[in-house]
Formats: sequence, C-alpha cells, structure tokens
Amino acid sequence: TAIAAALLLPPLAVVLVAVAAPQDAEALLYEGGAELAELSASGGLAVDAVTVEGRGKTALDDLREAIGVNRGDPILFLDLEEVRTRVADLPWVKSAVVERRLPDTLHVRLEEREPFVRWQNGGRTVLIDREGVILAKAVGGEFRHLRRLVGKGAPQQAAALFDLLQDDLALFARVATATRIRERRWDITFDNGVVVRLPEEGMRQAWHRFAELQAAEGLLDKDIRGIDLRVPDRVILQLTPEAVQARDLPGKNT
Repeated sequence: TAIAAALLLPPLAVVLVAVAAPQDAEALLYEGGAELAELSASGGLAVDAVTVEGRGKTALDDLREAIGVNRGDPILFLDLEEVRTRVADLPWVKSAVVERRLPDTLHVRLEEREPFVRWQNGGRTVLIDREGVILAKAVGGEFRHLRRLVGKGAPQQAAALFDLLQDDLALFARVATATRIRERRWDITFDNGVVVRLPEEGMRQAWHRFAELQAAEGLLDKDIRGIDLRVPDRVILQLTPEAVQARDLPGKNT
C-alpha cells in the first residue's frame, strides 16, 4: 500500500508525504518548493511508471503527450488537475481521473466515448458520439456499419430521433440514413432506398402509424420509392418509375 511504501523511504521523504499534500504542492513550489521536489524525488517519491485503465480507441501517442509526465518527475508536485484536463480534452475521452499511487506510480483512468453515427455534412463525413462530439475526422472501415446522419444541425437531434425510431425495433433495424431537412424535420432512408418523410410536428404518431401500415401492408416491400407522412391522417405514396410505367400500360390501370 502507499502507507507501507512510504514507511520504507528515508525519513525526509516520510515528512514530505505529510507536508506536501496535493493541495499544497503549488504553494510550496512558489515558496522554494523546487528544492523540496528534488529532495522528494531523490528520496524515492518520483514517477517510475504511468498506468492507464480504460483505453480502447485513444491513440497511445496522443495520450502520452497529454499526460506530459516523465520518469523521475517528483510525484508529489505533479498538478493532477492539469494532467486530467489535458487528457479529458482528447477527442475519444469522455472523462478522466488521475491519481497518485505512492511512491512512484501515476494512474490514469479513462471513460471513452462510444461511436454513434457517421455524420455527413458539407462534403465530408466524420464520426460522432451521442452528444454530437466529433471523435474522428476520417471514418475507417470498422465504422462503416454505423448509420449515416446527414445535414446541418443533425448531431444535436440525432439521439432523440434514434430513441424514437426504436419504438419499432424491426423498422429501426432497416434504417440506413437519417437526413435533417432545413433543421426542422427528418427524412428516413431505409436499406432498400425507400424514403419516409416525417413531419415536423407529431413525429412519433406518424412513425407509429407507418409501423402499423408496414405490419399490415408491407409497404417497404412494394414498388414504392417514397412515403410522405407530413400530412396528418394521410399517407402519400411515390411509386418507382417501373411501377408508374406499369400502371400506364394498356390494361394495367387500376
């Protein structure tokens, strides 16, 4: 334990454990504490290892640079809050905790963000989490399975939309793209290219109505390219060009 380790150090170092408490370290540095820092390090209270818990996607080189600690630095005089702030500013990091583990270890515990969707806007595609934070500016192949989000203002509304769409898990499983239209409403594109236009108001009711129609009529499996739900109590179907042509042929009109 830290207490047992401290007892094995020279007497001066044991005194420093009591005197150089973390909240007093900055004051000591301004009051000649640099000498105390050197003495504490020479007495065994120096960084010899940095351990990290919870790292998955954060690049190791970026993490090393953010921690900014070198072997031999006096561990009692590290500004843990400054280290924590730098680490928490990394794109993949949601939160960070930095701890001294005396006599010689700095421990960093990370909670990383989870990739949510691929957001396409202004000609580029980036990876974002549920809060709309950009995790990566280049989307690798490992994230191609994620749904696509399109349009200005979409990241701020995406979590609420996807929670709503999951009211029907079977339909949600087929959603490929959600497009924000003029920052007011959504178009939902399914895996077969069919687009469902949702209204600005009453979106949940419209989605439930569509789910009922899909269960009863199988609209997504018909020759339809668009389903407009923007008018209350009405469903407007846009046929595929092939379906339109077939309807116009003699003897095919219904």
